[in-house]
Amino acid sequence: MQPACSRCRFPVVEHGYVTPLCARCRGTLSSRPLPWWIRATLAGLVVVVAFALAQTPTTLRIAVSYQRGDKAERRGDYATATASYERVVAEYPDAAEPRARLGIAAYYAGRTALARQTFGRLATASLPDSLEKEVAGVQHAMASLSRRER
Repeated sequence: MQPACSRCRFPVVEHGYVTPLCARCRGTLSSRPLPWWIRATLAGLVVVVAFALAQTPTTLRIAVSYQRGDKAERRGDYATATASYERVVAEYPDAAEPRARLGIAAYYAGRTALARQTFGRLATASLPDSLEKEVAGVQHAMASLSRRER
């Protein structure tokens, strides 16, 4: 005796499958729509990925500016370093490390007003110990310089 469709009991089934189903039932079961929660999760994931991809060029440009500033500062080209760090701080004004680097580079580039302004906004920020010592050294040098100018 030939098996009937296990879903609708139609006597003609498709052969070559473990579960005996007729062509209509097999087509219906294989084209089931995705559950709503899977579709909602996928839609949310697409939104997150699209947002991340939209932010990538800006983030990459700022990272390159920071690296250029760092390299320029190490070579002693403080004017270029200042310009690079200014771009970073303009995009991320609350980032303490680029702001500290900007203040240091500005001081060595002879832009003491910018250095004072930058260090003033940095007063409550938490910095790595080595950078904090470097900032303190520059601030001390600026204070000594202003005492001599009087």
